[in-house]
Amino acid sequence: MNLVERMNDELRGRRLSEFEKMRYIYLRCCEIFSYDARWNYFTFFPINIIRQIENKILDLHNVNDTLVICHSFSKSVLKPLLDIFTTVDSKVVGEEHSYVEAKSEGKTWNLDATYGDFARVKMGIGTEDFNVEDEHEDFSLLDESLGFRHVPEGKYSADKDKEPGEIMKSVAGAISTSDCRFHYTDVLFLYNYMTDSLDQDTVTILGSDGLLRRTIHLRDTDEDYTISKNNGIYKLALVRKDGYNRNGDRFERRN
Repeated sequence: MNLVERMNDELRGRRLSEFEKMRYIYLRCCEIFSYDARWNYFTFFPINIIRQIENKILDLHNVNDTLVICHSFSKSVLKPLLDIFTTVDSKVVGEEHSYVEAKSEGKTWNLDATYGDFARVKMGIGTEDFNVEDEHEDFSLLDESLGFRHVPEGKYSADKDKEPGEIMKSVAGAISTSDCRFHYTDVLFLYNYMTDSLDQDTVTILGSDGLLRRTIHLRDTDEDYTISKNNGIYKLALVRKDGYNRNGDRFERRN
C-alpha cells in the first residue's frame, strides 16, 4: 500500500483547514494501523522479533505491515504524514513512550493513538487521546463531516442487568461485525470495553499456531470462553465442557 498516494487521493480537492487535515490524517491512520500485541507479550517471542518491532521503520510508499508500536507509529507514520500534507508544526516527544505533539489553531495538541484510539476509531466511538493537556473535546460533528462514522451512544454498552451469558453473546456479536476483529489488541479493547461488569479471570496465551489468544473464565457461571483467530478474524466463543478439559490456562480437546 502506498500510503502517501492514498492519503493524497483522499485529501485532494477537499477544502480543509490545517487542523481538519491533521484530524483526518490521525483518524485515517487509526483505521489503518493497529498496535502490535507482541510488544506487550514480549516474553512469548524470540528477542530478535522484539528488537525488529522496537526498531521498525515503515516505508510510507510501500506499507505491507500495519502493526506498529508507539515509536514506529509516531516517528515513521504520523509525523511524516503531517509534514507532507499539512503546515502544522509537529514533533515526536517521549522516550519510553512516544507520541506526536502538534501546534494548530493556537493550541498544542497531543496525538497519542496507541493507548486506545486505534480501537476506538475502528469502533466508531471517537477518540480520547487527541487532546490538549488531557482536555477532551467532542469531535463527533467534525469527524462525521470528514467522513468518519460515530455509532449511536450505547452501541457497545452491555446491559449490566443481563445474565453473564447474555452479555457474552452481545459481545460476540459486536466483535463479529467490528473492524476490531482483525487484530488482537483491537479486539481486546472492544472486549474489555463491554465486559467491565463481569466477574472473570482472563489470561493471554500463545497458541500452538503462533497466535495470541485469550482464555476467559466467568466465575458466576463457571463458563469458559476463548478469543482466538480463525480464518483471519478473532472470534469470542464458548468452550463446550463436554469436548475439552481445562489444563491450567489452556483448553485441550478430549480424545
